[in-house]
Amino acid sequence: MFGSPPGSLVINMGEASEYFRAAFRVWVTELRPRWISRWHGCAATHIEGDAVADEDCVLLAQLDVPLLPLSPGTFDIPNQDIPVIQDERPFLVHLRMLQEWMFSSLAMAAGGGPEALVQPAQVQQTISNVVGPISFDVKDEQIIIADSTAGTVRMVLPATAGQDGRLIVIKRISTGSQVQIGANAGDLIEGLASLILTAQNRFVQLVANEKLKAWHVIAQ
Repeated sequence: MFGSPPGSLVINMGEASEYFRAAFRVWVTELRPRWISRWHGCAATHIEGDAVADEDCVLLAQLDVPLLPLSPGTFDIPNQDIPVIQDERPFLVHLRMLQEWMFSSLAMAAGGGPEALVQPAQVQQTISNVVGPISFDVKDEQIIIADSTAGTVRMVLPATAGQDGRLIVIKRISTGSQVQIGANAGDLIEGLASLILTAQNRFVQLVANEKLKAWHVIAQ
């Protein structure tokens, strides 16, 4: 069989852990031994004729080192701190721990069984209705329904610091005045300080990006 499995193949979520165990067992005992690479990159090789491949190396850290040209072919490094970037560094975790974590997570996601020690929390989206004229700071609101019939609705999003990945949905349900969405000081909304919902039934879904200090529009 090539490509994606047919849609008629369905696995009961309560049996997912058993299916994954069987799949990993086939991978470990049959498939991987046939496909394993016979070179070891920057590590010492032990098989005669092994080829060295750069992509086999392990990235420990990335250094952004500025170079100052002194003369043709001569450079110097300025006297400053060199940041050590470890965002893409892999971590070596005990495989037994990963196995137990994965199978336990599957059991909990299935919602029962003796292996499920903790029941997953139920996520509930709260709806907040606001009526203009009003100006307010968005705090814990997740879905905001704005009625600007009687006046402008102005709101300021929370700072992205500490909010990484947070989703907020804002919808205008009326005609009349505007619904204005402003960014907190130091943040931007798609490169702008504010966003306006200009028509009835317009909506926007935003996600916080703490690293870039930005709210991104992911749906509208």
